[in-house]
Amino acid sequence: SSKYAARKMRVAPCDDPNAWPGSKRSKPTTDAPRDASRHKAALPIAPSPTTATSAVLSMRSFANLQPDRMPVNSNMDPVIPARVVEFLKQPNPAVIGCVRPDGYAMTVATWYEWRDGLVMVNMDHKRSRLAWMRENPKVSLSVLAAEDWYLHVSLWGSIVRFSDDADLADIDSLSQHYRGRPYANRAAKRVSAWIEPAGWHGWDDSGELSSPRTKI
Repeated sequence: SSKYAARKMRVAPCDDPNAWPGSKRSKPTTDAPRDASRHKAALPIAPSPTTATSAVLSMRSFANLQPDRMPVNSNMDPVIPARVVEFLKQPNPAVIGCVRPDGYAMTVATWYEWRDGLVMVNMDHKRSRLAWMRENPKVSLSVLAAEDWYLHVSLWGSIVRFSDDADLADIDSLSQHYRGRPYANRAAKRVSAWIEPAGWHGWDDSGELSSPRTKI
């Protein structure tokens, strides 16, 4: 409060000129009552990089974070188990997330197809999210089991390329995958985006699709 802010801080003499106020070698004193010590305006002690790193690692250990939730080395491919890949190959419902220009996250339902380690999605050329993805290629995809939406696999990664779907081959493939027939609008102008996964998370009570010891 202002009652204590006006009081002056006195620092006891110290032989070490590099000692921080508040350390054992330089003890701050004040004429404020003892029960008002929480109002002292002492200078904070800046943590060293080593201390800060240790604190972060301790929090990660406490939260039981696993490698698939840690930052991914761009030179390493994430290992997605075969059982998860088989799940991703099915025509399951999915939701894709991207970042709007104003910083908000945006999610929409989408068709997708797993192709040789990449995820292909396809959009009308006028879709707003297509422009957003060109600006920020970092996206996520949650794939839900058709019979049980609680069972799911989520991927996050970056779009590595865009391609015009001039002959509608990609959207036809998706339509066949999900509906068993070619895409109806033959005059459509479509664009495909190819996502390279950087990590994954799975949730399955049976453990079949769950990522190891991970809870989100």
